[in-house]
Amino acid sequence: MYAISTSSLTKIYQTVPDDAKAHVRGVKERGPGLWVKNIFKLRTQKMRKIVAVRDLSFSVEVGEIFGIIGPNGAGKTTLIKLLSGLLYPTSGNAKILNYDLLDDHEKVKDKIAYVSTSGWMGLEWQLTAYENLLFYADLLKIPRKEAKTALDDVIESLGMVGYVGKTIPQLSAGMRQMLTIARGFIANRPIIYLDEPTTSLDPFAKEKMWNFVLKLKKNHSIIFSSHDPKELKGYADRIMIIKNGKSLIVSKPQILLKEFSTGRIYQAELSNADLSDFNETIRIIDAFSLGNKKLKLRFTLKGSLNDFITFLLYKKIVIHNITRDSPSISDVYARFVNE
Repeated sequence: MYAISTSSLTKIYQTVPDDAKAHVRGVKERGPGLWVKNIFKLRTQKMRKIVAVRDLSFSVEVGEIFGIIGPNGAGKTTLIKLLSGLLYPTSGNAKILNYDLLDDHEKVKDKIAYVSTSGWMGLEWQLTAYENLLFYADLLKIPRKEAKTALDDVIESLGMVGYVGKTIPQLSAGMRQMLTIARGFIANRPIIYLDEPTTSLDPFAKEKMWNFVLKLKKNHSIIFSSHDPKELKGYADRIMIIKNGKSLIVSKPQILLKEFSTGRIYQAELSNADLSDFNETIRIIDAFSLGNKKLKLRFTLKGSLNDFITFLLYKKIVIHNITRDSPSISDVYARFVNE
């Protein structure tokens, strides 16, 4: 049985074109008549369609960590909201633990936990972090004794012991985000959605969060979106790359790295160099200025390595080092998105 199975899932938003909004704002009349006139103009405009999620069909297994990566505006958050029951699809459907997303809407909600990057805005600011978690457990109708045991485990595992007694205004952005994550875990729902969960977290907090997720993996399915290639490679069993609401590929990280990396990748530190020198010799992936015309490059070759070294010597560019580098999920992602 799949934890999640989608079939041609599509979400289309309709909005008034920007030029129509600007036209309405430019009207100089005032009073109730203006309000009626503006509404009429907006209603008579031809609506512009925005396809946020386009014909997505994929599945997630029980016990799987499923990663989603894509550019800003690719449809990641919309997809997670659809699967959470927070939005209704324009067409298509999904099964969540064999429950129909549309027909069994309320049952689906009872099976999922959803953590968003803006979830901290729903915290009760006059309560402490611990009181917020306890209050949320009460809303979920978790028995108080059971809730306290779950809270103690989550607080200890996520490294929150030092600040659970503080109120929300006393917490840093990272602490608030971790509190939001903890709130999503205490319900112990079989499916957990994490929408860019590690935003604002420091490296130690990220590690604690992922260690806790790995503990949950056996009996849960975790779907997370991220812009961090290290997270995707390190924790996702499979990755889906999406662009303009459409799935470009779904595969295991190791397969993506093996089959879709962009050739041999090198790193070099060079002095007396300028980026414009290399247009015809290499394809630059990343470039960092180290100051005083010293560059650190990550690149693939257009010719041979010997030809490139000969070119550098001819240009009197000082070579500090040139080494082979391993392909990353970023390289695979850039290839798919750019194509």
